[in-house]
Amino acid sequence: MGEGFLRPIICIDLQRT
Repeated sequence: MGEGFLRPIICIDLQRT
């Protein structure tokens, strides 16, 4: 998940899965 710095919302969404 290297997009956390660009899309923190998506990063959190993927981690919540």
